[in-house]
Amino acid sequence: MIGSHVASDHLSPPLEAGANTRVLVSAALGSALTPLNSTMVAVALPALSREFAAPASRVTLTVVTGYLIATLVAQLPAGRVADRVGYIRALAWGRWLFVAGSVVGTFAPSLWVVVVGRLLMAAGGALIIPTAMALVRVAVPASRRSRAFGTLGAVLGGAAAIGPAIGAWMVAEFGWRSLFVMNVPILLASAALQPRIDADAIVSRRSAGSNYMSLGTRGFLAGSGVIAIQNLAMYSLLILMPFMFGSRGGSDSRLGFAIIGMTATMAVVSPVGGWLVEFFGARAVVIAGGVIGAAGVVSVAQLSPGAAASAIGMRLLLVGLGLGLSTGPSQAVALTAVPSEQSGLASATVSMLRYLGAIGGTAILSFTLAGGERDIARQQMSLWIFAGAFTLSAVLGAMFPPMPSLRSRR
Repeated sequence: MIGSHVASDHLSPPLEAGANTRVLVSAALGSALTPLNSTMVAVALPALSREFAAPASRVTLTVVTGYLIATLVAQLPAGRVADRVGYIRALAWGRWLFVAGSVVGTFAPSLWVVVVGRLLMAAGGALIIPTAMALVRVAVPASRRSRAFGTLGAVLGGAAAIGPAIGAWMVAEFGWRSLFVMNVPILLASAALQPRIDADAIVSRRSAGSNYMSLGTRGFLAGSGVIAIQNLAMYSLLILMPFMFGSRGGSDSRLGFAIIGMTATMAVVSPVGGWLVEFFGARAVVIAGGVIGAAGVVSVAQLSPGAAASAIGMRLLLVGLGLGLSTGPSQAVALTAVPSEQSGLASATVSMLRYLGAIGGTAILSFTLAGGERDIARQQMSLWIFAGAFTLSAVLGAMFPPMPSLRSRR
């Protein structure tokens, strides 16, 4: 049976004033590395292929796809480890694994050693992201939790979006090995900013086991469902737009900026979505986000193949607005619905569902693009599917447990 349990939090002793902000900044810096490294390396693939005399297909499969699969597979085990050993210890282990992978990649003498380094980074990232989210969930007061998760969502989305640009500059100036080196100072900054917290203070009792029944609450299912479904639409649109508009009369050097504008809008609006929850409640904000996102996709579907980049960009801004409004509140509702001693497992499950949503979107795109770039009918069909995904996210938002606006409880 699906319940509507809202878990209680326990952090003993409470953090000092200002420490909550340091927890958030530290978590955001560490968490950003996984999505950043998933997209940043794309521009280094030709250089890797040349240096190690390996086919581009093999480099892509091992360096990129292997990293994503390893990250996905490691999510749930990492969450269970975090719940058992404590979030501070698990976060430290994740940082050390990521550092180890970065060092291995920096000095790799062969492609397979690069792959080993990337797999170590994936394992470290799988520990860092859900553990950092769990740490924010138990360390940040409920009154500011939606805003905090909105900020984390903005950082994760923004890191993935700017990855190719940062990677291109780093590879051009310093070579592909610099992509591994740059992770180390970021991880050191993340560790330095984290306030001093006893390793056993975050959770006062250990989870006796992985109770997956706690993930069956209405809040968790609805909140994580919104995240997965909207991620399906977002990643698919990022890939589909160049195929729809980038090879015809509407091709424009500004098209790339129009697409980036969607993720930039999401990044800017995500903290605002968390702030609005304090006044209107999570249910109203996420419903609005789903409706606005659906309207944005429908408006894109009305464009002709030769549409200007400015027209595309204005409509994608609506999609980014919808995504930004929904990210923080959905994450907060999902994790608040689970007992705090299982925050690691819950965060890992949400992260895994986010990846599965993106994978589902690529499956839809495989069908869409199988007809070729000029198969407008399939492209239009996929856009209506993505609009339906946003609409479904609004329906899931309406299913959130009754949680009055946090502002009204102050």
